Amino acid sequence: MIDAIEQQTSRLKMLLIGLGFALTPPVQLQKNKIKQINLEFQDIARMLCGTCTNNLFDNVRHVAGAITAEYCAVLSLQDVLVQTQHMNRYILCYVQ
Repeated sequence: MIDAIEQQTSRLKMLLIGLGFALTPPVQLQKNKIKQINLEFQDIARMLCGTCTNNLFDNVRHVAGAITAEYCAVLSLQDVLVQTQHMNRYILCYVQ
């Protein structure tokens, strides 16, 4: 599951870069995958929301709210995966 979250997060970041957001490309800076995923979401949250936290679940919730304009509860890694997939589908529908 963590590998899937990491892949979906990288895909999300690349889609946002493709839309013109000034984000850094996904780069492996941490050996711990969850910390790396959180770094990516912190970068996205900082760009979209103007703020970020140290908590992965909060960052995903803020980013999902900014992208989809819908509230979501993110309480587990399963929720992170579901929301990341949802954001990717949402952006893909937007650009098509």
